[in-house]
Amino acid sequence: MPKLVTLNADYLLAMILAERQSFPFVALGKLQQEIESLCPIAVVDVSSPSIRRAVGYYPEIFEWRGSDIARRRGAERYLESRYLKDEFTSSVPEDVTQLVRQAINRSLAAI
Repeated sequence: MPKLVTLNADYLLAMILAERQSFPFVALGKLQQEIESLCPIAVVDVSSPSIRRAVGYYPEIFEWRGSDIARRRGAERYLESRYLKDEFTSSVPEDVTQLVRQAINRSLAAI
């Protein structure tokens, strides 16, 4: 049986915000369902405490803008560089990351 992979909020936010400037907080639940349906070994943590921890731990990357979670000004140097892989995706199997990207692209197209 394949080992479960936990995808924390910081990983998911980094993946989303590498693709766009902001994302509605309320859309994270739907994205969680999309990812978990595409990748049954993934468990996605988008709980409020997990999101707050990610924003607090990476204030140079994430910020709240109303009800959206957004890239902080200058965050592209983290999200569009080797830092994204080293800090966020290196611990996640590449096939899972590819499925997450598919789910994000589907979700972004629907917004």
